Amino acid sequence: MSNIPLSETLEAVQELPKINIGGNTPPTQPIEPAEQVAVIDIAAEETIDIATPAVEESSGIAGSLGEIFQNTLSEAQHWMTETSTYLQFGVLAAAFFIASTLAPFFRNKVKYFKEVEGLTGFWWFVARTGRLLFPIFLVVFFGIAGEISNVIFNTKEVCEGARRVAVIYLAWTALKTYITNPFIRKIGIWTLTPIAILSLFGQLGNTADYLDSVKFETGDISISVLMVLKAIISAGILFWLGRISSDSGQKFIREQEGLEISTKELLTKLFEILVYVVIFVLLMQVVGIDLTALAIVGGAVGVGIGFGLQNIASNFISGMILLFEGAITKEDVVELDDGTFGVIEKVGSRSALIHTFDGKEIMVPNEDFITSRVTNWSHISEFIRYEVEFGVSYDSDPHEVRRLIEEAVAKHPAVRDDHEEPEVEMKAFGESSIDFCLEFWAEGADERKGQPSFVSDVMFIIWDTLKANNIKIPYPQRDVHIKSGGV
Repeated sequence: MSNIPLSETLEAVQELPKINIGGNTPPTQPIEPAEQVAVIDIAAEETIDIATPAVEESSGIAGSLGEIFQNTLSEAQHWMTETSTYLQFGVLAAAFFIASTLAPFFRNKVKYFKEVEGLTGFWWFVARTGRLLFPIFLVVFFGIAGEISNVIFNTKEVCEGARRVAVIYLAWTALKTYITNPFIRKIGIWTLTPIAILSLFGQLGNTADYLDSVKFETGDISISVLMVLKAIISAGILFWLGRISSDSGQKFIREQEGLEISTKELLTKLFEILVYVVIFVLLMQVVGIDLTALAIVGGAVGVGIGFGLQNIASNFISGMILLFEGAITKEDVVELDDGTFGVIEKVGSRSALIHTFDGKEIMVPNEDFITSRVTNWSHISEFIRYEVEFGVSYDSDPHEVRRLIEEAVAKHPAVRDDHEEPEVEMKAFGESSIDFCLEFWAEGADERKGQPSFVSDVMFIIWDTLKANNIKIPYPQRDVHIKSGGV
């Protein structure tokens, strides 16, 4: 607002007409200059308070975009009438040809830029950098073209515009190259690209101010569009980085050979919780939410746990108890009360994954391992004892059968004779056969994922051994004697 001189203000007040209301003319009383100035200042302040938001709102992002469009259109019209514009196009064409020639040359010659299967970590990053060579060369040579045009033609507007477009193309290519998560890639394309465009044209600050001025207010809470956008973008990026950090940390912990399996699983779970707690705190700081305000949210969560989240909380606490105690760990062979029998593949925060011997993947809530009876076949030792029953004819020598089977089964690679040698025991004299039971020890569970069944192999060995030594496995039979006689 422009400042009005004091003399003009006093003259304007003195020339105001006198208004007669109801036919009674009040006595004219002179107004002191100080009072007149105060009246004018108050009116001016009220006018400013009312008019300023309207002016700011009308000159928001729409005005900025309109101004950008008008300036760009006028510059384009001016460029098309200048001879130097077409000369700059020629320089840009030469720069584009050089970039498109050098990029594939370096990508084919430098071995680190060749993408092969199995690359991870730093070398995967380096190999994918080869995809950025063309846009990087475009930015560099378009910048050089602009300097050359400025020296020769005294202008570089067209080259500078092309360089800006090349920078945007570089950012877009980098997002597609390094970001493999589809959700994060979409966030980058639809948010970071407009940010780059606005930044290049110098309108990022104006746009951010306008988005921050559009607010939803209720009581003491004020939420702006800029805050919502920052929350969405920051949450996506932070949780993506947290997922990568969590996976890398868990992999590092599991590779430590000096730790027990139960300790590894416990540390990985604690590390995962720590990572996401840190991410949550960082997200609150980025968005600008005071952490003390979360006391109300904590109370609401407590009420939710008391009513609707009891099972989730119980399973989570049960999982932590299992990991602390080491009652069940990964690769343990367990049998539940309901008959579920298999190998523990994973102990999560809510449930455990069991791979059964018939190929099923069963998710068992952690609470079931605490409240029900569970048989852990491999908790103390990785060796498990297996039994195979078979029978031979009464015409066979049981001592010979015992010696032959024990020697043959001991040769199988899965049978651990260093722990305890295979043993054949006679169980019973059956109706049709002499019944034996072979007992042997093996490491781990039978029919694990990706491994053949060694119990089946042992049964084949028994069959082949008996067959090679002419020892028969009898069929069930009955002798029926019919007596004839008078009634």
